[in-house]
Amino acid sequence: MSVNIGIFEKEADVVEAIRLLREAGVDHDEMRVIVKNADAAPLITSTTDVPVEELAGLQEAGERETGIAGGWPVLAAVPNNSLGNGTTANPPGVIVGAFHPENEENFSGGVMREVGIPNHASERCGEEVDAGRILLCMEADDSTNAATILRHAGAADVLH
Repeated sequence: MSVNIGIFEKEADVVEAIRLLREAGVDHDEMRVIVKNADAAPLITSTTDVPVEELAGLQEAGERETGIAGGWPVLAAVPNNSLGNGTTANPPGVIVGAFHPENEENFSGGVMREVGIPNHASERCGEEVDAGRILLCMEADDSTNAATILRHAGAADVLH
């Protein structure tokens, strides 16, 4: 199995790619769509069963998980100073700050890594979603020729 990420300008092209991939045997559970804003994908959500994730929602999920607005937690390890009685002087780790968009040139790339986009593609994917493009991410057998299908359906580029 390999990961393929199609970068699309048009929502209708994503729907066509999903149809072609389903015909080629790719299950809907192996695909997902990532958009900047869910309002950009009404056709995808109404005509397919592929999950649509919005970048803003992914960022908000990080805030809910951490309680830190606008960022992901930054953890620091604290040495385990034994007191000799089975207890320790310090907790095993503490949150010392947050990873904020203003502190990182491509915050969306960091979010992409957090949701499982491969490291080599995360920054580019973050930039593309920030620019309003639509990502169709999937895992498929090499025999599926997913990259060819994505390009045939109108992907501006395909990342592996």
